[in-house]
Amino acid sequence: MLQNRLFKQFEFIFLYAVLPALFVFDILSVKFLLATLWLMTFYAIFILKVTKCKFSLKLFDKNQLKSLLLRFFLLAIVFLFASYLYTPEAFFHMAKNETKLFIFLLIFYPLVSVLPQELLYRVFFFSRYSFKLSKQKQSVLNAVLFSFAHTLFGSSLVLILTFIGGLIFSQTYLKNRSFLLVCIEHTLYGYLLFVSGVGELFLQKGTLDTIRTFF
Repeated sequence: MLQNRLFKQFEFIFLYAVLPALFVFDILSVKFLLATLWLMTFYAIFILKVTKCKFSLKLFDKNQLKSLLLRFFLLAIVFLFASYLYTPEAFFHMAKNETKLFIFLLIFYPLVSVLPQELLYRVFFFSRYSFKLSKQKQSVLNAVLFSFAHTLFGSSLVLILTFIGGLIFSQTYLKNRSFLLVCIEHTLYGYLLFVSGVGELFLQKGTLDTIRTFF
């Protein structure tokens, strides 16, 4: 049944459209967002294992990493410059004024957020489903769905950035098929958002205030 075409179509729509929509339209409270993300991720792992989908958690070579870092640094320069021009008050604010909180986010962001997102939106997405689309169109579809999942944050900037991020991450995964490499890339861009001051837009309402009480 798990490999049945109709079941996979239902699964795809439920995971990537219905569940995010429940949060967008406040049918599910945003406080359940992280738990839902991890439940989806565990489900994806279970399906990949049971159906014996061919996917790899392989490492990467130096050239792949160099190419990724070069693109990141070029985009980072442009993004940081734009961030400083439009929101100078937020630029490096957390790093300078809330250093412990900043370090906490740097440590836990890749573990709690990046890993499940990349497993669900890249590894599972491209290993589980067979698309009759070119790699470019697959990448666009992935980016649209990845961006839609962030609609609940209520920010047009978040939608734009996650769409661009979705394009970058999906192309990296389709090209290299390395879970570790795309996690590193996702983490770097996440760090960039926190440094620039934009990262707070990607956190659930009230979450940052709750975390601040521990610092």
